[in-house]
Amino acid sequence: TKVGYLTVTDDSDVDSMRDNMVSARGFFSISGTTVTKIEGFNFDSVSRVSAGKYRVTFTDSLDTLYYATSISMIETSNNQVRLEKITSQTTGYFEFTVHDGSSNTDNAEAATFIVFGTPSTVV
Repeated sequence: TKVGYLTVTDDSDVDSMRDNMVSARGFFSISGTTVTKIEGFNFDSVSRVSAGKYRVTFTDSLDTLYYATSISMIETSNNQVRLEKITSQTTGYFEFTVHDGSSNTDNAEAATFIVFGTPSTVV
């Protein structure tokens, strides 16, 4: 079976492809101005840059800028909090902002993310 430019011959190929495509993942909590890393893979740290703006730093830099990031925000007291956008993306980190329903910067209570990258052996 052809998947893009990869040849998949059995389930072990699919497992290997999945493992190599997830470049980083993590979960962290936010309490006021304190941000705490809970767990993750290739996830060194997270910091609050300013109100509603956060930076996630990778343990090992990625091989390329061509990666996709999916972030889920958790907010129990205000159901309108949302990810506004990724504001900066490098091979070593990405930054994102969070806004409330009125487009004001806001803090979430927790977030989870996953980074999908392309391994250099496939490019």
